[in-house]
Amino acid sequence: MSGAIYEVRVAGLVPADLVLNLGDADISEQETRTVLTARFADEEELHRFMSEIRALDLELVELHVVPDAGDGDEAGR
Repeated sequence: MSGAIYEVRVAGLVPADLVLNLGDADISEQETRTVLTARFADEEELHRFMSEIRALDLELVELHVVPDAGDGDEAGR
């Protein structure tokens, strides 16, 4: 899982200053959810990130890998 990008969706609109300690995550809002998008070098880094989400008492709604645009090109070869 080298360098996978994940989207983490949490319930509610989370103020940006609350999640500043989460590292290099992009923050956006979609309807009544906050979306954090970040690249993690390995599973351990992802688990640390998720621990920080729990520490902030944020409700996890969804977690998924963002498909790499280059993956589709390699699949057909």
